[in-house]
Amino acid sequence: MIISQGALIAGLFGLLAGSFLNVCIWRLPRRESIVWPGSHCPQCGRGLSWLENIPLFSFLMCRGRCRSCRDNISVRYPAVEILSAFIWAVSWSLSSKFLPFLVSVVFLSLLLIVFFTDCETGLIPDLITLPGIVTGIALSFFYPPLQGAAENLSAFYSSLSGLCAGALMGCAAGWLGKAIFKKDAFGGGDIKFLAMLGAFLGWQSVTFTFFLAPFFALPFAFYARWIKKLEVIPYGPFLSLAAAFYFSIRQVF
Repeated sequence: MIISQGALIAGLFGLLAGSFLNVCIWRLPRRESIVWPGSHCPQCGRGLSWLENIPLFSFLMCRGRCRSCRDNISVRYPAVEILSAFIWAVSWSLSSKFLPFLVSVVFLSLLLIVFFTDCETGLIPDLITLPGIVTGIALSFFYPPLQGAAENLSAFYSSLSGLCAGALMGCAAGWLGKAIFKKDAFGGGDIKFLAMLGAFLGWQSVTFTFFLAPFFALPFAFYARWIKKLEVIPYGPFLSLAAAFYFSIRQVF
């Protein structure tokens, strides 16, 4: 398969975007500014030079360790950068027009942030989901095909209905989980995340995503519960996988 020049350039920009996504993944759950201070080692606090801020290359150059304290650098950093580059390159290949390309990279990048944030911290911060809801509504209005609509207002109402459907399904899942298992099975972050997915996808698509997510979750849940003996399993990553899978299939077909 020959990669087009446009997709290659988009992939390079995706690497840079991935570096910023890593900043969001680390700082947003900790309520830290994503602007200041500059990039630094989370262990020793030393500011990173421009050479150490080059996506992917810096990880390889430093052999996965901080040059000062020699603490291990998480493989999440290059993983997110590579995945971001892949998202940008494939999104450009599938659209090659700015607005659908923008919609795709924004939505999939948000899913990437949620996936790793929830995996690492068990949290889906409001600083991700609430701006994500507003972004989903705005992009639906300016790009009606996101909702499968032809008119701006129709897409806007579809986005709002998706937001409400996602939030209601999340609340219902939380209530049922508490009634059956006597503990919180669905957190507030998951509910707001479903609302965000609904704002991007509409009520029909977010419903499909909601019922698809358990198929991604069950194998890991079995392993985590019975092998690792974990009591709490973050659900955001599986909602992210289901939404990314559905969105990608819809883009292709």
